[in-house]
Amino acid sequence: MVHVCLMRIIQLKYKQFPQSINLTFLVRTLIDAGAVPMAVGGCVRDFLLNKKYKDIDLEIYGLTFKKLVKVLSSIGKVDLVGKSFGVLKVTVSHDSTKIETFDISMPRIDIKTGVGHNNFLIKYNSVLSLMKASLRRDFTINSIAYSFKSNALMDPHGGINDLRNRLLRHVSKAFVEDPLRVFRACQFAARFNFKIDESTLLLCRLLKDELNTLSKERIFEEFKKLLLSEHPSIGLALFIDTKVISLFPELFNLIGCLQEKKWHPEGDVWTHTLLVVDEAAKIAREDHLNVKESLILLFSALCHDLGKPIVTKIEKGYIRSKNHDIIGKIPT
Repeated sequence: MVHVCLMRIIQLKYKQFPQSINLTFLVRTLIDAGAVPMAVGGCVRDFLLNKKYKDIDLEIYGLTFKKLVKVLSSIGKVDLVGKSFGVLKVTVSHDSTKIETFDISMPRIDIKTGVGHNNFLIKYNSVLSLMKASLRRDFTINSIAYSFKSNALMDPHGGINDLRNRLLRHVSKAFVEDPLRVFRACQFAARFNFKIDESTLLLCRLLKDELNTLSKERIFEEFKKLLLSEHPSIGLALFIDTKVISLFPELFNLIGCLQEKKWHPEGDVWTHTLLVVDEAAKIAREDHLNVKESLILLFSALCHDLGKPIVTKIEKGYIRSKNHDIIGKIPT
């Protein structure tokens, strides 16, 4: 099902998207050349959530790829990182300011031609509408754009309302074209404390058999964002609802593994593990650990009881898990 909404255009009368001198120079040059530059994706979402963001991704409407490269080359160094995708990087240093690099793309349509995330036919088109170009986005909250030309938010799929309702909702049926989006749903839920829309959750479950086509590197990047969130347990709990848990039998085995109530009144090992991971995340924040240190701590917390399902048994009326710390090395 494609969610079709009327494009909402919200004029920002008293607020403007943050711009450095380099970015202002870049967008002004593009506008003077006849382009309509838009900030898209996570930077717009985080701007609306009042969260910090590092990168600003620009999507340029109204110029052919050839003309776009020519205009950008007149003000900075251009790298054609994905010519066939209509993607490039431009490095700008204006008025003796610091050097900045911006990711630039053209509006495009992705057509899936096979299994996995590599088999796509890409068609970029300078006159494509934002409504059509945004159909390839994963969630409505990531489909909102900001027009530098009109200082307005462009909301083609109701993403602003979903931000208010703390809801992750897919933009279109194209959601199922990349199984990594199931992991993205889990990590976004953890980072922003959002719920996944029921219709989106159904699509996530349909992608179960394609999850094993994902590379370890892509999975790790999403796992990393999930664990570095304030409440990783939210995303980990969704591993069950989305069927992501099928990729990790070591975690699946924790579900329903009983513990002695005297020592663990919270419940089974899975429930215990989620609580421990959240506490580890709290320690990482309070002790100002760097990313590497935080991930070591968080993965340790996630794996600390993986040995329990192997050795847990009832002895003299008590649930015991002898040597689970030592045995846990194997599944870890």
